[in-house]
Amino acid sequence: MEKFTKLKSIAADLQISNIDTDMIIPKQFLKTIKRTGLGSALFYEMRYDEKGNEIKNFILNNAPYNKAKILISGKNFGCGSSREHAPWALLDFGIRCIIAESFADIFYNNCFKNGILPIILPENQVKELSEAAKKNKEIEIDLIDQKIHKGDNRPFDFEIESFRKECLLNGYDDIALTLKKDSKINSFEQRKKNLTGIGPEVMNEVKKIIVWFNKNKSADFDITEELAGGISFDKHGEPITDKVMKIALESDAVLLGAVGGPKWDKLEFSKKPERALLRLRKDLELFANLRPAICFKELANASTLKPEIVSDLDIMIVRELTGGIYFGSPRGVEKLSNGEKKGINTHTYTTSEIQRVARVAFELARKRNN
Repeated sequence: MEKFTKLKSIAADLQISNIDTDMIIPKQFLKTIKRTGLGSALFYEMRYDEKGNEIKNFILNNAPYNKAKILISGKNFGCGSSREHAPWALLDFGIRCIIAESFADIFYNNCFKNGILPIILPENQVKELSEAAKKNKEIEIDLIDQKIHKGDNRPFDFEIESFRKECLLNGYDDIALTLKKDSKINSFEQRKKNLTGIGPEVMNEVKKIIVWFNKNKSADFDITEELAGGISFDKHGEPITDKVMKIALESDAVLLGAVGGPKWDKLEFSKKPERALLRLRKDLELFANLRPAICFKELANASTLKPEIVSDLDIMIVRELTGGIYFGSPRGVEKLSNGEKKGINTHTYTTSEIQRVARVAFELARKRNN
């Protein structure tokens, strides 16, 4: 990705609010996965008539604006679908900076990933820059000092998150950021050669925690280890045995690691490792699955959403596990007289099944602080 430090150019003024990604590049140009060659399709339906001829009064069809590297536009720029072709088209045309009152979140993020600087300014400053653009005045964007110079010794300041600024200054796209961690990736790949799989790996770490509690917190956990999933099929020919299921039912808690893997993908349905998980859910009546979603500040920049939206995210998702399509009947695949196959799954819930999982969710919500 090309580095962005300073940019000096005339600006094209396109004062339209809610320019969506279909206006930026219509759907018929989305067949390619190449980032080049899309500039000619930028704002296609505004730049060309039905016969493909340029519309003379559209700003980007006229000099000197057809060479502009800065675009000034209305609020909510880039709304609509999340197509990444939109910043590709802008960049291929030559646009490196877009100034507006606001941007759609996904488009805003995609700009940084493609070397485009989106700048959010208040309405009065956007209008002032718009007037400067109409007079063909050059505007200079200084990313290092975060200033916009317009030739009157009254530069505008703009905000940008520090990580995104670093990426633009150094030309780091997602691939470049990944390659920066090349040595750590290689180190992990070397260590992974000795791993036996995520299930055993996870459970070995869990055992260390239990041992620590037994030693340091006057706890008294008695552990019984048994097999479930693919490893059980390898030894017993079934994903979970009746013996193991009996032990699980008699236990106060069941700790389970991952059960499957590519090795067992071609097994007959009833023998697949995942059947162990489903049987445990059903026989233990584990109807509520709790899935906390937490985003630490240090990881906020890894999200496709704005850091201010996902930073300190803390939500709990409650999912029903023993009803619905998992265990509904009838189910299966039958052969039809014409040679075709017909698959059947039944999605079914009783009132009590819905009430009990809802009760778990509401009780959890009452205890949370957010």
